[in-house]
Amino acid sequence: MATHGIVDSLYIKELAKKTHRGMEGVAIRGLHTGGRCFGYVSNPIEDPTMTDQYGRPKILGTRLEIEPEQAEAVRRIFRERASGLSLRAIAKRLNAERVLSPKFCFLDSNN
Repeated sequence: MATHGIVDSLYIKELAKKTHRGMEGVAIRGLHTGGRCFGYVSNPIEDPTMTDQYGRPKILGTRLEIEPEQAEAVRRIFRERASGLSLRAIAKRLNAERVLSPKFCFLDSNN
C-alpha cells in the first residue's frame, strides 16, 4: 500500500507541473486561461480550417473582451475605494442601487 501512495504522490506532482506548463503556454500566447472575470466576456477563437468531432469549428483559445456595463461597475468600485470608502460601504451602496453582482450577471449571460 505504501508503494501505491508514493506512486500516486509522484503522479500528482507531475500532473501539476504539466498543467502549469500548459496554462503558462496559453497565457504567453495572450489567451485567457479560464474562469469568469467580472467586467469581461469570453470570446472563443475558432479555427476556420479544422472541425471537432461534431463538425463545429475547433476552438483554438479564448480572448477576453471588456463588457461595458460590468466594466463601469468595476471602475466605480476602484474610484470609490480610492476616495477612501470601505469595501463594506461600497457593497452597501451597490446593493442599495441593485447593481447586479458578478454571480447574477453570469447567470444571465450566454457564457
